[in-house]
Amino acid sequence: MGRIWNNDATFQRWKKITEWPMVVVALMICGLGLLGTITATLASWFVEKVEETAGEKKNDDAQVS
Repeated sequence: MGRIWNNDATFQRWKKITEWPMVVVALMICGLGLLGTITATLASWFVEKVEETAGEKKNDDAQVS
């Protein structure tokens, strides 16, 4: 019984701290920004490779003609 009370008391203490939600929101925004940066980098690399392949194909077609 004492253990349940202790957990509840600890929860009530942390519940009153208002900085934690701000920290959580800041971490979430930073995480989303990092994920967006990684995604944009991969997309840019992929598009660059596709354009290089398309350019090589055009050059091959021009040489054949």
